[in-house]
Amino acid sequence: RDFPSEEDKVTFKKIIHRGQGSPKFKVFFMRDGEKKELKLKLGWEIHTDKSVSKLLELTGLNQDKMIHRDSIKLYLGKYSYEEFISLIGNKYGIEYVGRFIWGRGKTQNQEWVLLKDVLFEARPEKEIRLSSFDITSWDLQNRREFRSLILLWGWLGINDTKISNFKI
Repeated sequence: RDFPSEEDKVTFKKIIHRGQGSPKFKVFFMRDGEKKELKLKLGWEIHTDKSVSKLLELTGLNQDKMIHRDSIKLYLGKYSYEEFISLIGNKYGIEYVGRFIWGRGKTQNQEWVLLKDVLFEARPEKEIRLSSFDITSWDLQNRREFRSLILLWGWLGINDTKISNFKI
């Protein structure tokens, strides 16, 4: 899946409210007249996500593709700077604002912020995911491969192990 280049205009769509980790946003950019949607992550998780995802992929789990960027200009779309800050503050706390936003401005009546240290995440386009699996149902807890998954999560220090994060 394509990731935005430095020339692409990345626009904020909404904040992702589920999850307990780092701040996450839905964003989009246009490529050849087609709208490409991605997840944008900030925070402490981004430095470990790429390596942990690769290890999980090697064990057979489906993982989103990722790319790190030192900084990006994020256009706020229909939101003002104040509304954007309020969305972050309501979900993650106002301390995240100064930690990740290091500039702001306005271009042709559209506000933008400069974000530092971000991770783009995209689901592979041709991949079909059926559903999440519940290792506690039926006899799955007695199967070696599913019990070993719990050990893998512990070894990697994954604390966000809710079932919906892991799909087959």
